[in-house]
Amino acid sequence: MPSFSDVAPSEFLRADQFRENEERTYTIQAWKPIKFKQDNGDEKAGVDLEFVETKSKLGIYNKVNREKLYELFGGGYDFDLDSLVGKRVTLYTILTEVAGKPARAIRLKAAK
Repeated sequence: MPSFSDVAPSEFLRADQFRENEERTYTIQAWKPIKFKQDNGDEKAGVDLEFVETKSKLGIYNKVNREKLYELFGGGYDFDLDSLVGKRVTLYTILTEVAGKPARAIRLKAAK
């Protein structure tokens, strides 16, 4: 039986696409700036990462993943995003809390 993901696939990687304890390593191919609205209506900026190994993107919208990129590849808020191209990252999921409810989220770490 087809799922919603089968008939309306997302262009983004989602935590529910990972098996428990699964890690995936990707090479960053490109980045694009994006703006999005939060649930409260505030506009925020983020970055979509594109990878060599998959057509799916990863949205970097939260502080945790943004700061992990800084930690892995140097810099701070003025970090040169072009320097990410060609770098490898490993993605995995964790159980966290979003709006007071448990949720799985994708996190980044150094590629092995």
